[in-house]
Amino acid sequence: YVSTRPGTHLEICQKVANAGKACYVEKPVGRCAEETEKIDQIFKEKGLALYTAYISRAYEKTQTIKKLLRSGAIGDVKSIKYMVCGNGGARDLDS
Repeated sequence: YVSTRPGTHLEICQKVANAGKACYVEKPVGRCAEETEKIDQIFKEKGLALYTAYISRAYEKTQTIKKLLRSGAIGDVKSIKYMVCGNGGARDLDS
C-alpha cells in the first residue's frame, strides 16, 4: 500500500513491481498524466495488478447518492454540479 506523498509514488511503485507484487496506491497515482501512465505501464508489462485508492467511494454520502440514482428516486440526472470546500488535505504534489 503506497500512501506516501505523490512525488514518491513512481519510485516506490517501481520497487513494488520489481519485487513482483501487486500494488494499491493512493490517488493521485502520479503527479501528472505522463507519470501515472508510466506507473500503469510498469505494472502492465510485469502482468501485475495496480489498484488506486478512492476512499470517497466508501463514504456514506456517496453510497446514499448511488442508491438514490439506482432506484430512480431523484429522476433522470442530466448533469451534476458540486463544490468542495477547503483543500481536502491537498498537499504539494512535487514532494
